[in-house]
Amino acid sequence: MSDGFQHRMIDEPQRGWERLWLWASEHVNPIVIKEVRQSLKSKQFTISFGLTLVAAVGWTLIAISMMVPRIFYMPAGVPLLAGYFCILAAPLMVIIPLVAFLSLTAETEDRTFELLSISALSARQIVYGKMASACVQIVLYLSALAPSIVLTYLLRGVGLSSILLLLGWTVFLSIAETALGMLLGAIARTRMLQVIAAVVLLGGLFWGMGMWLSFIISFGLASMPVPG
Repeated sequence: MSDGFQHRMIDEPQRGWERLWLWASEHVNPIVIKEVRQSLKSKQFTISFGLTLVAAVGWTLIAISMMVPRIFYMPAGVPLLAGYFCILAAPLMVIIPLVAFLSLTAETEDRTFELLSISALSARQIVYGKMASACVQIVLYLSALAPSIVLTYLLRGVGLSSILLLLGWTVFLSIAETALGMLLGAIARTRMLQVIAAVVLLGGLFWGMGMWLSFIISFGLASMPVPG
């Protein structure tokens, strides 16, 4: 065997995606990997993601059937987009922030937070890891409804810049609510405080979602400029 021969297992990857995967596996926050695997394998995500897809398909069929035949000669994107935002707001503005809160409270109950705090990971890495897991879920929900949202643009009456602006603000509010949920989860250390914080957070999330959807439907979509 020649000295220049190396086993395949210790060879440096030749293709670009293999080098990228190797770099990511060595440098990505381990909390991100743990949280993403745990969240995507949970029954909560499977059920909520499946219901989101079913709701999007159902709303598309119902709305289009109600707008036939005027959908062929009149702009029909606005009512469809309003329904898609209502569907998208539920996971982004309620489920994901609530799951982030429950994730931190579970760390406290299972006493795994103390193990994380004495590990080589810093507090910032732990917070960033859990937030990155929430962002991955946000991207998955957005990708699930992306074809439906593109359909509203093709049906006319909705500007692309307006769609991107409303989506951007929805994602921003989702991240802000997730950060708030993580803050409450870190503060609530006792069982009683966790119950109180969960009730307050859940009420606040539903209130925030209702206010944002009311704003979108009443002011955002109603005043949306119609592209020529």
